[in-house]
Amino acid sequence: MEITSNHYREMLREELQRRTGRNPRYSLRAFAKCLGVDVAALSRVLSLKQTITLRTANKIVSKLDLPEKERDFFLVSVMEDRKALGIRREKKSQLKREGLLKMNEDLLKVTSELHHFSILELTHINGFKPDPLWIANKLGISEQKAALAIERLIRLGFLIQDGQELKKVEESVPAVHESSTYNSEHKKYQRETLCHGLHSLENDPVTQRNFQATTIAIDTEKMDFAKKMIQDFMSNLAGYLEKGEKKEVYQLSVGLFPLTKEKAASY
Repeated sequence: MEITSNHYREMLREELQRRTGRNPRYSLRAFAKCLGVDVAALSRVLSLKQTITLRTANKIVSKLDLPEKERDFFLVSVMEDRKALGIRREKKSQLKREGLLKMNEDLLKVTSELHHFSILELTHINGFKPDPLWIANKLGISEQKAALAIERLIRLGFLIQDGQELKKVEESVPAVHESSTYNSEHKKYQRETLCHGLHSLENDPVTQRNFQATTIAIDTEKMDFAKKMIQDFMSNLAGYLEKGEKKEVYQLSVGLFPLTKEKAASY
């Protein structure tokens, strides 16, 4: 006889049916009390929502006064059920780990490749079309790159698909700021920003762009406060520019970096 992980459940159901057959008023609560287990837990076990421990299994077989062979069947079935539970838990844990890895990979892509943020902002402009080809043409990227980016943004919850529309979920979108945890992927985002800036400098009319630069000798102890001022300025300017009719997507970037080195090169 093959012993399955549900064999002990079938034995419990059959015993309950025998008792209710003799006494129609006999309840699951009375059965649980006889076995010395919680009635809610017993209900979950019988409905395949929970398993039992070997300690509880031994208590049950002693209460049922089962013959040795049936007792062994019962206990082996419980062990098979717990083994299957362990496999299910491990599979669920593995899927969760894989999901987290995929989410981290997606998030790294979003925060290191500028076109993801561009797609999010494109959803706000007049005439936006949730079509990868249209988006690709607007951003100067391939249709495949646009489609993959859209899928990634939806997976992360930064975009939602509402019928035929794509909508940006404002509160969920991360900002890209320099920090002590900055890595090569984050630097990739800034390099791409600089490349787009150079392209705009060479190709866009001055009426559609603005580049400002000044060279100053500074007190480097004020760098932290300067970064805070820059962030506040960018936030305020972005808030001002975002009001009104949105027609195009722009990149606002401010850089403050040293031209001299702490240790001068020797010649």
